[in-house]
Amino acid sequence: MASLQTLHVLVVDSDRLTCEATTETVEALGHRATGETESARALKVFFANPYDFDLAIIEPVMPETTGLDVAIALRRIRPGFPVLFYGGYFDDTFRRKTATIRVGAIACKPLVSWELGKEIDVALALAPKTVIH
Repeated sequence: MASLQTLHVLVVDSDRLTCEATTETVEALGHRATGETESARALKVFFANPYDFDLAIIEPVMPETTGLDVAIALRRIRPGFPVLFYGGYFDDTFRRKTATIRVGAIACKPLVSWELGKEIDVALALAPKTVIH
């Protein structure tokens, strides 16, 4: 079941149609979504207001930089920030790397909306909890 709270999700996917479809699916689940097709632009949007976002859904393979590098950059600003890697294929090296550094959950494309909602919940549950002072 998708999260009951309304989230603001940053969707990062270099394929415009996939980015739009994922953004629309997130919105159909009742959340707000900001879609970006360029890693640098996504980081700029996030860095401008990092506490405006609750989760990032990131394609792991992009032309400018890897999705893993984007996730690490997001977490430099907000340690423990929830990330869901959403791609067509994940090799064992990528799975080990994300598990070792505990940077995000993994879901394989394509997913129907309720499945994506479930994976969003998993990513939120796996994110380390941080204390705000």
